[in-house]
Amino acid sequence: MLTLKLFGAPVVESAGRPVVGRATQGHRLALLAVLALARGRPVTRDKLTGLLWPESPSDRARAQLSDALYIVRSALGADVVRAAGDDLALNDEAVTSDVAAFERLLDEGKPEDAVALHAGPLLDGFHLADAGELERWIDGERARLGERYAGALEALAAAAEARGDAGAAVGWWRRLASHDPYAGRIALRLMRALEGAGDRAGAIRHARVHAELLRQEFATAPDPAVLALAERLRAEPPAAPVATPEPAADA
Repeated sequence: MLTLKLFGAPVVESAGRPVVGRATQGHRLALLAVLALARGRPVTRDKLTGLLWPESPSDRARAQLSDALYIVRSALGADVVRAAGDDLALNDEAVTSDVAAFERLLDEGKPEDAVALHAGPLLDGFHLADAGELERWIDGERARLGERYAGALEALAAAAEARGDAGAAVGWWRRLASHDPYAGRIALRLMRALEGAGDRAGAIRHARVHAELLRQEFATAPDPAVLALAERLRAEPPAAPVATPEPAADA
């Protein structure tokens, strides 16, 4: 069984080891990625050639797709990609993907298992020359999956807060703030979670880091609510520790 990992830097693995060679590079890797993100739904050859070889004439693009399929099947297995007329699909009995598993787990209501698979942005660092349509498609899929990841993290943080688990809530909000470091709303929720966990210094520190990031990247100030919370935390005295009664002496 092959595993196609598309979160972070893309790689094809067999028995836990990367598969190297032409079949897992360039247009062949992009072909596998497009089919994997279809989640079992067939993809037409016309759509694939339009994404992968938009500058080539139709007959030439079809030939390039056939060459790519030959290389993939020769190296990874004849049954990796199934064909039905003009449609192609990954054979899920021969190839699994982290993206398909991530979406399936979210659909099944298992966000914690799903987010464990998210190793970074979709196809991070992957690029094909003269494939603007593919780049736009990747951008759209990256944004869609990023939104699903963010939604899962926020749901996990909210659930932790609801059950009174301040430490877990901080952890989930931290991951979400790392995923979207510019969002004032998320910075604010992390600061409140840190305050709730008794880490006021950490909340103030995050406000400072968030403000500096916005200043450097966009030359703008943070959300006023972030500034106001940081100022309140700096101004208010720390809560007095709760006195613990001394144990009674033995009679």
